[in-house]
Amino acid sequence: MAFDYIITGAGPAGCVLANRLSEDPDVKVLLLEAGGGDWNPLFHMPAGFAKMTKGVASWGWQTVPQKHMKDRVLRYTQAKVIGGGSSINAQLYTRGNAADYNLWACEDGCEGWDYRSILPY
Repeated sequence: MAFDYIITGAGPAGCVLANRLSEDPDVKVLLLEAGGGDWNPLFHMPAGFAKMTKGVASWGWQTVPQKHMKDRVLRYTQAKVIGGGSSINAQLYTRGNAADYNLWACEDGCEGWDYRSILPY
């Protein structure tokens, strides 16, 4: 089977990109995600975030020992689930600043990236 686009990672950006590209019925899109669905109840409660930093839906990455922190190791939470980081973020999100989007559209020539155009997504 052949695809026009292969997207790795079903986080917020990957899912939106796959959706937008697949609006064209002549385009074949493959969206790959290493993790599964958000089946665990921890995904659906804000307090579950603390448990998501390792295990259930995280790659479990951590830094090397930090010399200036008495060799402590820090966890680096990177989602491994459909929805990506938006699934393990304590059910919070920050909407982008309208002025930034409008600037990209106006000054940088990014047609369709003004705030009103991206708001439905």
